[in-house]
Amino acid sequence: MSQTLEEARIALRERQGSGARHDAALAPSQALDWARRGTAYFARLLNDLSDRALDEPSTVEGFSRRRLAGSLRATPG
Repeated sequence: MSQTLEEARIALRERQGSGARHDAALAPSQALDWARRGTAYFARLLNDLSDRALDEPSTVEGFSRRRLAGSLRATPG
């Protein structure tokens, strides 16, 4: 049961349903992969910090780690 890459993509989209996110065919897939991996890595490191560690000062004067991390989140639009 050999499939072409495009047939495999179509089958995957059908299994995932209409709510799944799909990259456009001409999207920069390598750059998107790096961005997703970097975001996941950052999230894992952030999740490892305790509340006490988040309330400590950051290297940015006047900002706690919590405030700085909160300001880095993605904004809509």
